[in-house]
Amino acid sequence: MKKFALTTLLAFFAIIHSTTVFAQNIEIYGLRLGMTKTEIEKKFGELPLNNFKIANVSGKFPVRLAFHEGKLDELMFFFSSKSFNDVRKAVIPKYPELRCTDSIVTSPAGAKYEQVNCKLEDQLGMLKLDKFVLDIETSALILISHRLFNELETKRKEKP
Repeated sequence: MKKFALTTLLAFFAIIHSTTVFAQNIEIYGLRLGMTKTEIEKKFGELPLNNFKIANVSGKFPVRLAFHEGKLDELMFFFSSKSFNDVRKAVIPKYPELRCTDSIVTSPAGAKYEQVNCKLEDQLGMLKLDKFVLDIETSALILISHRLFNELETKRKEKP
């Protein structure tokens, strides 16, 4: 009985550790959830952040930073899906716990594409890296707080 309980406990901690980073906050090139505008401007200069890059990949649009009660609540970085593997390769060494799933998506015209969705959580929020968002030309790296994610999920479920 003790062996079963120990095995169950170890399995439980392995599952939790595989999707959550406990000891550190997720940080994307110096940006992390909970930072104030002042902290970000001290580090990067006046907002908006121009010329923000990840793995030397430029965004398709300016990086979007959203704040709640004066603290960073969301970072959205959209980039060319042709650069998805470059961004993924830059993120994985820092966060080897990042878990990715592959699936096949079909366009309205019937073309099939390999979709990749990656996710990692910490105590403040989650990092999402998706190969296709909006269209097959656009990938996204999103850092979103649990607070905002839950708020958006509630609104999504309330829609008829």
